[in-house]
Amino acid sequence: MGDNQLHQVLSQLGEIKGTLNSLSTNKPSLREIYIPLLSLIVALAGVLSGVYIHHRATKTQINIKQIEVTFIAKQKGYASIMSNIHDTFAAAAVSNKAEMIRSIETLRTSFWEIEPFVDSKNEKSCAIT
Repeated sequence: MGDNQLHQVLSQLGEIKGTLNSLSTNKPSLREIYIPLLSLIVALAGVLSGVYIHHRATKTQINIKQIEVTFIAKQKGYASIMSNIHDTFAAAAVSNKAEMIRSIETLRTSFWEIEPFVDSKNEKSCAIT
């Protein structure tokens, strides 16, 4: 190897050393760290809030559909119970024991029709024996 080639190699090594030194001393600035991190946090918050809102909307739609499906059955059952209570009191008012017993049995059957819709916490207050 000649002196000229040795000088070129040493020159290139010096340049590489300078480049490595400048890279090691160039620490990332706060802007280079915090802006991508804050962007990630904002994007994550947006996605999570969208998921939460979708979950709540779905839950609300399920509750509305449940009310929609059970309303007519509850309404008919309630009307039947009220009608049978009226018939029972009317039979008791005229002392018609046979009609009163029949009305009570019909009332019991009417309650069994709506019993699945009665909340367990309210079940004791609605018991018909």
